[in-house]
This record gives sequence, structure tokens and C-alpha cells, in this order.
Amino acid sequence: MAGIWQASVLFAAGFLLYGCNNAFMVLSPVLVLDLGGSVVEAGVQGTAFVAAAVGLRFLFGPLSDRRGLKPVMLSGALAYVVTGPLLALCAEFWQVLLVRCAQAAGLAAYFPAATAAVVAAAPAGRAGSMLGLYRLVSSASLMVAPAAAFFVVDASGFGTCLTLLGGCAAVAFGLVLAVRIPGGAGASAAGGGARRLFVGDAPAMAPVLGATLLAALGYGLLGTYAAPFIEASLPGAPTGMLFTFVGAGGVVSNPLVGWASDRMRQGRLFAALLVCLGAGLVLLAAAPRGFELTLCAGFLVGFGYFGSMTCVLSIVAARVAEERRVSALALQQNGIDVGIACAGAAFGLAVEAAGSAAVFAAWGAATVACTMVAVAWRAVRSGGKGRP
Repeated sequence: MAGIWQASVLFAAGFLLYGCNNAFMVLSPVLVLDLGGSVVEAGVQGTAFVAAAVGLRFLFGPLSDRRGLKPVMLSGALAYVVTGPLLALCAEFWQVLLVRCAQAAGLAAYFPAATAAVVAAAPAGRAGSMLGLYRLVSSASLMVAPAAAFFVVDASGFGTCLTLLGGCAAVAFGLVLAVRIPGGAGASAAGGGARRLFVGDAPAMAPVLGATLLAALGYGLLGTYAAPFIEASLPGAPTGMLFTFVGAGGVVSNPLVGWASDRMRQGRLFAALLVCLGAGLVLLAAAPRGFELTLCAGFLVGFGYFGSMTCVLSIVAARVAEERRVSALALQQNGIDVGIACAGAAFGLAVEAAGSAAVFAAWGAATVACTMVAVAWRAVRSGGKGRP
């Protein structure tokens, strides 16, 4: 019963804080514009948020490994509690920018530590299944929180919505405070754990980070350029439905991949998911031929991307020692943020030169090709036996 209670609390707190983070992500650019800021400033606050989170993970990851998960999780939740009402008080762009940078502490501190807590609470041999369910919670929050936030903004304004989000974070803080968080400070308290991650765990982490970056670039490409492409190709089409189907793909894949990762070779599963992601991007290039193809493409991309991230977490849980696990998870999440953040700049010139359809098709095909090459290289190197 204790394990069920711990997992339930972690899932409930995760749903609230993932929801808060998703809502802040979509509301902040609109808030900047509402305050009279420019489109460039609306983008800058998002870039600053991601950059601050990437830097702070190098602090909070090793800190979790040294001092335990619960203090860092509480610090992350508290960042969302405080910054929600502070955003409601902002009247100028520079204030929003400062608050968003402070809010990045919540993203950097809470989510890697909470993921490690879920792994620690999982029954033996079921870490993948637990991670799949936890990722399902994050996908569900993406489908619910932004729409609910905009509803409150339309009904009562930004001040009410941002304050309510801080209240939701406070509930999550209370849940984390009330439950025993499994997993504590590990051997890295002696000082070698974080350094050991870059040495002994390099063979496991290097392919994980490379594949994470590949998947995140594809997801960032869709998030940045899919909506303008569809609106230009299919005027009047409900563009938002694409992202609903992306989220639906994640809802389906997360528990399925979590279950499968406990029962089959994780590397092969990961490769299959990257192929789904690449195939979805290729299919998206055919959007002008019909909106149904666009929805199928969104589902494939969501299934492949979210499933691959669940699989990556399972690989880290299986191959990195507990005393270095949060540091490894922080690095993996940095790979996601860097990939998504770089996608806009990396593909912008290509889109201008060749068009969105050509870029979607080319990068989707490149994703499939890179995956196939990696699988073949791995098979040759291991003599066809592979690694579980």
C-alpha cells in the first residue's frame, strides 16, 4: 500500500506541475504581447527560460544526487508557487524576463528529481512501466492545461489565471511535502558521483544524448514550422487539431513503451520509435493533399517522440547507478531543451530556401536513415547479439 500511495502522490503532483509548466509556456508569450512587448521579446523570454533551465540543471542534478530527492523537488515546486503570482504583477517586459528566469529553477529542479523518485518507487523490474505511466501524466497535462488556462484568461484575465496556477503548484508542494520520497543521497555524497557520470557512464550516456538530440530536433521542427505550413497549405483547416493528435500519440505510446521497455531490448524499441517519428515528419510533407494525412502525421510524430523519451528514461534508469541518476536525467533533459531550442534557428534558413514540405521530408528521411545506420553499426560491433 505504501508504494501505491507514493506513486499516486508523485503522479498527482506531476500532473499539477507539468500542467503549470505547460500553461506558463503558452501564456508567457501572450502576456508579453498583452503588455505591449514585441514578437521578438515574446520569443526572447522563452529562450531565456530554456537557457536558464539548462544551466541550472548542472547545479540541481548533482545536488539531488548528494542531498536527496525531496529537498530538490520541494525547491522546484516552490519556484512555481512563487513565480505564478509574481508574473501576475508584471507590468513590463524586463519583469517578465526576470520572473521567467527564476521560474526556470522549477523546471531544472523538480522534473529530473521527480523522475528519479518514480524509478525508486517502482517495483523490481517495472521501472519502465512506472515511467510510462508517469509520462502519460505529462501528456495528459499537455492536452488539458493550456486550454484550461486560456479559458480562465478569457473569463477573468491574466492575473486570475497566473495566481491560480501558483495555487495549483502550492497543492503539488503540499503533496510532495506529505509523502515519503523514495531514494536519498547516494555514494556521490563523497564527491565523486557527478564526475563519475562523465567517465564511467559515458558509453551509456553518449548514445542516449545523441539520440535525444536527434528526436528533439524533429519535434522542435514540427512545433516551430508545422502550424504555418498547414495554414498556408490548407486554409481554414483546424490547425490546433494537429497538436491534439500529437498529444494523443504520446498518451498511447507512453504506457505502451513503458511496459515494453521492461520486456524487450530497449535499444531496438528506441530505434523503432525514432523510425515512427521520422515517418511522421515525412508524412507531414504531404499535408497539402489532405488534412487527414496531417492528423496521421501528428499522431506518428507524437507516438515516436514521446515514446522515445520514455524509452530513454528507462535506459538511464537501467544503466546508470542510483547515486548518479538525477545528474544523468538532468543531462538528458538538457538534450531535449537544446534540441528543441536549436530547431528554429537550425531549420529556418532551410525552410526559406526549400520550403517547409521539403524540409519535413528531408529531416524525416534523415532521422530514419541515421537510426538505421546506428542499428547496423551496433549489430556489427556486437556481432549481431546487441545489448538488452
